[in-house]
Amino acid sequence: MARKALHNSCFVSVVAQEFLDGLSARKYSPRTVQVYGQALRDFARFLDGQGVSVVQEAATVHIEGYHRHLQARGFSPAGEETYCRAVKRFFAEMERRQLVFENPFSGTGPLRRQKKLMPVPTEPEINALLAVPDVSTDRGLRTRALLEVAYSTGARLEELARMKLADLDTARGTIRIMGKGNRERVVPLGRAAVEWAQRYVGAVRARHAAKDTPELWVRPNGRALGSLGIGVSVRECAKKAGTATLITPHGIRRACATHMLAHGARPVEIQMLLGHASLKHLTQYLRVSFRELKSVHERSRVGQ
Repeated sequence: MARKALHNSCFVSVVAQEFLDGLSARKYSPRTVQVYGQALRDFARFLDGQGVSVVQEAATVHIEGYHRHLQARGFSPAGEETYCRAVKRFFAEMERRQLVFENPFSGTGPLRRQKKLMPVPTEPEINALLAVPDVSTDRGLRTRALLEVAYSTGARLEELARMKLADLDTARGTIRIMGKGNRERVVPLGRAAVEWAQRYVGAVRARHAAKDTPELWVRPNGRALGSLGIGVSVRECAKKAGTATLITPHGIRRACATHMLAHGARPVEIQMLLGHASLKHLTQYLRVSFRELKSVHERSRVGQ
């Protein structure tokens, strides 16, 4: 079978675009598809810099070099893994369609470097964050309710932005979350989250929300706050809280899981709350909790 040469100049224009379209069809999130596209374009530029003008000429040495290239540019372990996973999946698609003579990943060994434990805000730090918003103002009340719901549910940034007013059930103390791959889950809200959400909906959202805006979190102009606005609100509060740990929306998610585990929640319960497909995704939280348990144990031994 004649194989069509795919030059780097059109790397994401034919097969790569079909690959990305396939991800969308399989319900991958738009953000994931976007990042995979960025990764493929970045790899194509790397090959150009290596003097490789045709993608089919990529070899194992180039894959290993790309790992080192990402590390030298300061990519986090997670970012590096995401970019390399995108390239690996693309070459698997190329191999399936017989567009490469040999998959360059076939000769690579385990290239992952040890992941660093991501910093997790402590419970006092989360309490300091929650105390920042001025709840005497509309914006402050909205932000306090948003932070409480984020900490109570461990929702991702995009999940927070997609929450609808109709998803909130304060009578039952639950909220419906639309997660990755359009997987829906209904999770419980803590008492504080229910109380602040009720206050926000009744005192702020009822006055500001436009009739055609279904989203739960809205701006003063009545339109949806969106992920960008939520991120800005969290960063502003984190800066004012002055905590030692940098608190981000995903940091609040990690704090939710870690603190619940510390207070006796079972891993499978955390899995259901966070919307993970399997327990393997909880490794980060379990490692942090185990480290904290060891620290407490050592402190108790010192006091004996």
